[in-house]
Amino acid sequence: LARLWFLQIQSGSKYREKADNNRVRMLDIVAPRGNILDSEGRTIITNRPSFNIVWVKEDSPDPDEIIKKLSL
Repeated sequence: LARLWFLQIQSGSKYREKADNNRVRMLDIVAPRGNILDSEGRTIITNRPSFNIVWVKEDSPDPDEIIKKLSL
């Protein structure tokens, strides 16, 4: 019981901060391909950056603020 108290009450804010900082992950995925050219050397397919955002509304303290920030 003492350990449970220590983790939840004494150290709770530290672990809460660690959990909050663990929610955002940036992953660089390098595509191993290059441009695809037609028979005359013109580029028909090229690589471009793309981004995905996953948002769980129930986990957000202020959903309206998140929506406002994402709409910029």
